[in-house]
Amino acid sequence: MALAARTWKYVGSAVPAANTAAGILNAIYTLCISGTYYNGAARTPGSGVAVTGVQHQVGGVTECVDIAPVAQTHGIRYLLAGSASARTPTMVTSPNTDTWQTATLMLGMARNWNTYNVTGNGWDQALPGSAGSLFTGYVRAFACASLTCTRVHLFECADGIIIALAQSGGCTMLGCGLDIDTRVTYATSPNCAENTTGGRYLMWNTSSSQAIITTFHSASFSPILPYGQSGANLAHCYMLSVGGVSLTAVWRNSTLINGTDTTSFINDDGDWIPLEIEFAASTNNKSIGRLREVRAGPDRKIGDTFSSSGTVRGYAVSSHPTVDNDTLWLIA
Repeated sequence: MALAARTWKYVGSAVPAANTAAGILNAIYTLCISGTYYNGAARTPGSGVAVTGVQHQVGGVTECVDIAPVAQTHGIRYLLAGSASARTPTMVTSPNTDTWQTATLMLGMARNWNTYNVTGNGWDQALPGSAGSLFTGYVRAFACASLTCTRVHLFECADGIIIALAQSGGCTMLGCGLDIDTRVTYATSPNCAENTTGGRYLMWNTSSSQAIITTFHSASFSPILPYGQSGANLAHCYMLSVGGVSLTAVWRNSTLINGTDTTSFINDDGDWIPLEIEFAASTNNKSIGRLREVRAGPDRKIGDTFSSSGTVRGYAVSSHPTVDNDTLWLIA
């Protein structure tokens, strides 16, 4: 049974004070607590579809932001972390192994969140969400030594986020959320659908050392989003197990015959018909489901909107900040 459609909003963008893990985390936190959206409309963190974020510092330097969606099914928290100092956080080891690296933004997900662990540095404990919680471990998301983030963009819905880290000529994306609609129910497919929602949380991440692209027409899948690679410290796209935090590598299950341009998926009447995206397990190509209200559409820039009859229909998570390019569209 298909899940109800969700509504995305574009919070806006912020320029990091420095191209460091702390600089990027502070920019993300600023967006999480923003009182307005990109267009000046009022925004109340924790209300409507607006996420909330909590900033965690070590010695006065931000090393983690934990983000809570409004619809906190399964007690989910999205953790973004990083440090210029030596740390020993729990890293993802299966189905691929990522290793700790300084000056690198990390992404992880906690389940059954209790309260932030105050032991040591908190985020680098085995359970950042304290006793009783579960944690995926971290994957590398953005290496400040290899890429320069010029602007951070935040998109949100009631049960998910997407963050675009723009560079001068590209973009890196990461996100978490109840993104996968399995189209089945727990009653008929308990191994494939959550008991309470029928969906699954997806952790998608980019490689730490290269910008991502969103093209749907390519013979080479890497570094296309949403797509993952096998191997340590590369692009990963993971799905959480039902009821737990075990990870399964997943990938987009189709490509387009022709590449997209600025008029793709727009019909002769000017109406917009973006393409749904299917997922499969990368090891055996078994069907996983569809991405919920994240679709392929016409080429645009990061943060652009698509409007019809004066109403915004979607927000562009593009692979380029200043040139119309391959784009994932978030349905408004």
